[in-house]
Amino acid sequence: MASDSAEEPSFISFILKPGSSLHPTFLFAVDAAFALLFFVFLWSAYLTKGNLHFFVLMGIQLALWASVKWYVVFGIQMLDSKLRSILRFVQELKKVPPANMTTSMEASTDKKEQ
Repeated sequence: MASDSAEEPSFISFILKPGSSLHPTFLFAVDAAFALLFFVFLWSAYLTKGNLHFFVLMGIQLALWASVKWYVVFGIQMLDSKLRSILRFVQELKKVPPANMTTSMEASTDKKEQ
């Protein structure tokens, strides 16, 4: 049993790694937490016979949930575009000769001057 826990990282240690906030397992856990919170507010509003405070809290919670979902979609698009631009930049760098090497035009000019 102890060897099983050593082989697989726990969920908490997994979400603390950089870049794990876009992992589908983490996003599912976030959605589940927001859904549970929404139903708690909905049930509390029912038990209090429509207390306005719970409806306001539901609105705030839904706005927060929507902003998190928007950020995830926007973050993935930004990450994809940045990776593509970095890849293009690296490909362009491969085409450029190193600075310490002279081109054939410069070499022939140097020979003529001597």
